[in-house]
Amino acid sequence: MTITKRKNTFYTSQFISYMKGYYLHPDIRGNLVAFTSDDDVWLMTLEDMKPIRVTSGQGVAIRPKISPDGKKIAYTIIWLRKGKGGGDIFITGNGETKRITFFGSMNTRVLGWLSDDEILVLTDFHTPFPQWSETYKININDGTMEKIPFGPISNIAISGDIIVIARGYQDLPFWKGYKGGTKGEFLISYDKGNT
Repeated sequence: MTITKRKNTFYTSQFISYMKGYYLHPDIRGNLVAFTSDDDVWLMTLEDMKPIRVTSGQGVAIRPKISPDGKKIAYTIIWLRKGKGGGDIFITGNGETKRITFFGSMNTRVLGWLSDDEILVLTDFHTPFPQWSETYKININDGTMEKIPFGPISNIAISGDIIVIARGYQDLPFWKGYKGGTKGEFLISYDKGNT
């Protein structure tokens, strides 16, 4: 793959086409691409490349994640009301939108889908510091939550039995020894986090 730069636009020679604009947080599942632009979630197929607005006027929508079956999108809505801000997870699919969490934290985001009925969410809800985020597994049908006992993390990726946890610059045990730069680490488990 060749990367070329022209007029501050990067693209690869393997792209069939590319779009210009204010696009953030892409997620891909099969031939579907979800992304955010203009504070809303958009969805398009790779065949027609015609984005369709999924959200409108709910607040600032960020980090969409497409479900494994491609029928639902989970995303975070960040809102500001009466001088107070917050954020929660919403699911859109089958013509309806449903609020999944009631954390009210701007540091809440969807990490991904575990199945068509379960999502992973990272939030600082009920933690002592805003930088201290923990992960929850949430059933989107009944709203039941299970805290995943990995402690404070920055991000997590799960594929089968393999779990990769990222602890980044917000990892609190290192703040007293800060000497510039950032310290991050990956923790990798090959047996679903048992070791």
